[in-house]
Amino acid sequence: ILCALLLAATHPNTPANALVNRRTIWLFAPSILLAIAGVYVSLRYWRCPYCGWPLETKFPIARDCPRCRRDIGLYD
Repeated sequence: ILCALLLAATHPNTPANALVNRRTIWLFAPSILLAIAGVYVSLRYWRCPYCGWPLETKFPIARDCPRCRRDIGLYD
């Protein structure tokens, strides 16, 4: 969103559908790379240490793994 707002602010007379082109697409590269890295980390490392089952990310973290019911060890 910040990239699009930056483009709109620096080019006020350019129509919105012409803001993103071959010369300005590189401004979105860092955002895309960070999103890809976040998905990779979530898929690779956010798992139960015992059975490898993916942990929930939409709800509060459960104390026990939903598959093997072992204590994940996230709470003291």
